[in-house]
Amino acid sequence: MLNGVNAHPGHTVGPDTLWSAWNFDPLLLVGLGLSVWLFRRGWKRMAHQGNRATWFGGAVVALVVALISPLDALSASLASAHMVQHVLLLLLAAPMLALADAPAAMFVGLPRRLRKTTGRLRRDLGLNPARMRLLRHP
Repeated sequence: MLNGVNAHPGHTVGPDTLWSAWNFDPLLLVGLGLSVWLFRRGWKRMAHQGNRATWFGGAVVALVVALISPLDALSASLASAHMVQHVLLLLLAAPMLALADAPAAMFVGLPRRLRKTTGRLRRDLGLNPARMRLLRHP
């Protein structure tokens, strides 16, 4: 007899409980919230360059749909739902985060003391702009 393929072991959801199966994992919510806060703060300091906020917002929506919505709970029951998560994360969220240049905006959004500490650490490691360019474009 053939059994269904489960992407993750654990409790599965049915049609009657699907819309109440949101994933409110505190670590995930804090991580997304902190990322949005840092990006917004850095984006304001960077004089609203281009469409960064639009790309970042699209990436956050894709992350919420993939990781917080009932799709996450459904992925425990259906391998196809799990693969939809992969598509959202790899083909939508990742390129949008790259187009938004999220790390640069988040770095600018860090508190000043933390930015200075990071800059000092980069200087101590010898990561000057020329070497960083080599790391970014191998």
